[in-house]
Amino acid sequence: MAPPHRQNNRNHRDDRDRSPRRTTWGQAGGSQNEDAGAAQRAVDEAMDRHRQAQRQVDEAMERQRQAQREVDRAMERQRQAQREVDEAMRRQRERVVQREVARPQSLTASAAGGQARGGSPRSQSQTRSHRIPSVASNRNTSAPRQASRPTGITKPQQTPSVGLRVPTNTVPEAEGHDIVASHHATAHTGIVNQTLGTGGQHQYHFPASTGFGGMHGVTGDTNYLKAVGDHVEKVNKCSGVSYRVEPRINDAKSFMENEEKLVRVTTATGRTANTLGEPSGVETSRQPSSDCVYCKSKTHTLRHCLDADEGMIYGCVICNKDDHLVDECHQFRDMSLKQQVELLVFDRANMPRLAVSKGFSKWYDLLERAISSGDIDDKEPMKGFPWTGKFCTEICYEGNGGTIKALQEQFDESGFDTSILPVDSNRASLRAVRNCYDYCA
Repeated sequence: MAPPHRQNNRNHRDDRDRSPRRTTWGQAGGSQNEDAGAAQRAVDEAMDRHRQAQRQVDEAMERQRQAQREVDRAMERQRQAQREVDEAMRRQRERVVQREVARPQSLTASAAGGQARGGSPRSQSQTRSHRIPSVASNRNTSAPRQASRPTGITKPQQTPSVGLRVPTNTVPEAEGHDIVASHHATAHTGIVNQTLGTGGQHQYHFPASTGFGGMHGVTGDTNYLKAVGDHVEKVNKCSGVSYRVEPRINDAKSFMENEEKLVRVTTATGRTANTLGEPSGVETSRQPSSDCVYCKSKTHTLRHCLDADEGMIYGCVICNKDDHLVDECHQFRDMSLKQQVELLVFDRANMPRLAVSKGFSKWYDLLERAISSGDIDDKEPMKGFPWTGKFCTEICYEGNGGTIKALQEQFDESGFDTSILPVDSNRASLRAVRNCYDYCA
């Protein structure tokens, strides 16, 4: 055993050895607490991020549910719109039937009233609704026009000429075409070279086809016609154009009454029309009725009728009939996309749009398709676009129908110059069309 003083020194050494160890243990315990706190904070932050992510998921789900509700409402609006279209067509058919039934009765009653008062039926005024504009007759009743020559051609002559002054002795075989005004007797005769050999057929007096993909308008400078023809050839990539040049007159009603129709074909060699592919002895008009099938006006057809109180024109403007819509017409289905856009969009500039069946594309969808395919260049100026339904109905009901009646008369007398018609601000440009689409259709 060590001496006491050495034993004390050993105890002191042991104390010195133990003191640092106790300090290290204390420091280690504090560091562990800090690590545990940091870990807890990390867990709390992770939980916060998880809760934030969950809230974002809930918000996204709510937006999705809201979008689905909007889709459901849009589908319901579409179904409602289709029901309204079906109902409008049903009402229009009923009105047409009622007008057809009431028209003979009205004429009979008017005639009976006129005779009872001692006047002729023509001298009595009739009360018409704003849908049937009163058309003043422009016929020269004191001197009815008659044919100035016989309708048949018995033998080719040596010097006389007709139509565009083509000598008849150059025609190996010819037909005489009796041309009449719409409401009058025979006016004059034209010549058609009906050569059966290699000479082909050359028509010297004919009603030119207006076709689609073309242009129409009014000008006081005939030099402008060449520029128009060049433009049509360039746009349609064609080597020629059809044309029809008409005088611009103030009295468009008289012009339409005098529109020519082919009614009889007579051969020059004695062969019957039947052998040339025409029924023998049959007189037929080559043009559709000049009356509007909707408002019964004689100054325009359905193509130029403005009185669409349903917001659109129901019927076929190609056939001038109301027993089918334009997209159901076989002539329309045979058209190219560009021609369909011409008919449904640009030919309806500043006018009511044409109604189409439920499954057919809207006119602005067709336009966008034509632009995407390159058939139409959206950088080029466009003639115009159809009225919206709201704009159209407001005009039709304004002044109890007086506004649209006056506008229709002005439009008819201008030769159907669409530039005089009011422009819908929602259809003033392609940008305006794209800004509203369905909700202001």
